Amino acid sequence: MATPNNLTPTNCSWWPISALESDVAKPAEAPDAPEAASPAHWPRESLVLYHWTQSFSSQKVRLVIAEKGLVCEERDVSLPQSEHKEPWFMRLNLGEEVPVIIHRDNIISDYDQIIDYVERTFTGDPHLAASLELRGATPEQLGRAQ
Repeated sequence: MATPNNLTPTNCSWWPISALESDVAKPAEAPDAPEAASPAHWPRESLVLYHWTQSFSSQKVRLVIAEKGLVCEERDVSLPQSEHKEPWFMRLNLGEEVPVIIHRDNIISDYDQIIDYVERTFTGDPHLAASLELRGATPEQLGRAQ
């Protein structure tokens, strides 16, 4: 049973991520809501981050992703417009909180768990390797940095 905090990653190969047309409150000027995209619309290995730019928890997660040098598709969930209470978002996180990240078959909705997942899953420091390469490091040193 899902808890409001969703402290563990969810194996969601069966999870109904794509929203129904009736679930999504579409703005008049936008024909398609990007939030309702199904997993077929992004590569399996990509990161998809649902966040609100002014959320401190979302900012922490974006900082970790940026420090790791990862490419991440970001999707805004407007808290002032109550998008976090929309059915399409509640399918991702019953706790109605941002941030939420999707990677492979995992949906992770607690920011501490997201940070731990990113640290465990994406090892190595691409920034350190590039820095050593610019400084004329030996191949052995580069091998240790990656």
